Amino acid sequence: DMAENHCEAIVVSLRIAWIGPWCEQSAIAAFGLEVVSEIEARGHDVIVFRSETGDLLLQAPLPGKRSVRQLTRNSTNELKWSFDHVIANIGDHFGFHGAIPDLLGKLSATVIFHDGFIANLAGVYAAQAFNSTESQTALVQLTHGPSVRVDGTDLWSTPLHVIAAERAMLEWLARVASGCVTHSPIWADRLRSACAGPVEVIPLCYPDLEISSPRPIGDV
Repeated sequence: DMAENHCEAIVVSLRIAWIGPWCEQSAIAAFGLEVVSEIEARGHDVIVFRSETGDLLLQAPLPGKRSVRQLTRNSTNELKWSFDHVIANIGDHFGFHGAIPDLLGKLSATVIFHDGFIANLAGVYAAQAFNSTESQTALVQLTHGPSVRVDGTDLWSTPLHVIAAERAMLEWLARVASGCVTHSPIWADRLRSACAGPVEVIPLCYPDLEISSPRPIGDV
């Protein structure tokens, strides 16, 4: 009985790295602030690593006393060895998430996919990282197979509905995640086919904006 009571009294506090955008312009950052605040309220230590690139990284961070750092290549060893868990947030906007792709394969991270279509992120990443349109084609075919076509010399020369159906690029980063979270069951099977770890569907957490409910269709 004494041993049982002693075990019940033990509270495990984790050190968690939260990777994602952290400025007011990002809706995913607003989501992150809600979740990180709740994690901290449960007694865990969270350090935020900002994933923005370019001018967006110059924007003021969200308010709070927690530690906020910039995600860079130099972050890799710290993220691997100094945290109990790493959580990365992926969306389709390169400006908000562009620092993540280069490092994700080196981390055992749980990845929250906020979009099931990340072809914009992949296209800009490939163009900037390798400085050629051929690299965009190579990234698409590496992800979806050599038979997937990329018309012309530009990743975006194909109609959007074709890109969404044939090469939305979700699997590009899902395959290097240790586990995945999606807000929609629509994407769950695709994530499970690419990720070797668990995949969970968790509803989106977002601050209450106190917006009134829409009127029923037909009401004046």
